Amino acid sequence: RYTMEIDIDRNYGLKDISIYDDLKDPYQLTNIYGKDMKLFDSLKSILSEKLKESNDIWYQNKILENLHIENHIKQ
Repeated sequence: RYTMEIDIDRNYGLKDISIYDDLKDPYQLTNIYGKDMKLFDSLKSILSEKLKESNDIWYQNKILENLHIENHIKQ
């Protein structure tokens, strides 16, 4: 139902976060990140589990854990 993108730089610093509602916005024109932090927390939790299950490099290097997302909330 949702697409979430977390964009980082080469030093694993957070550049941007995007969340799109694929049912209401199939062309992904409206970034809804910051409008519903419970949704973001839920998607982040799902992503974290998937990274762990696949032993992804993001999991191995704790990239998601170390991002300072709380400082990147869009108003």
